[in-house]
Amino acid sequence: MPQSLFCELGLHYLGPVDGHDITALEAALERAKAQGAPVVVHCITRKGLGYAPAEQNEEDHLHGIIDPQTGPLCGPLV
Repeated sequence: MPQSLFCELGLHYLGPVDGHDITALEAALERAKAQGAPVVVHCITRKGLGYAPAEQNEEDHLHGIIDPQTGPLCGPLV
């Protein structure tokens, strides 16, 4: 579905790509660069992955401004 929508708008579409897989992400960005035209690179990520306090925060995975040493500086971004 997304590919046809972007195609109708004259954009190339790549993805979805695992945004946590650096090798796959770099390859997708290289393919996008080679297009020589506007490209939408669809990356899928998981909020807080790799930061234990965020992974343990079921409410919003600390989706806001945080200090890695002390935790949240303010509430979640809306």
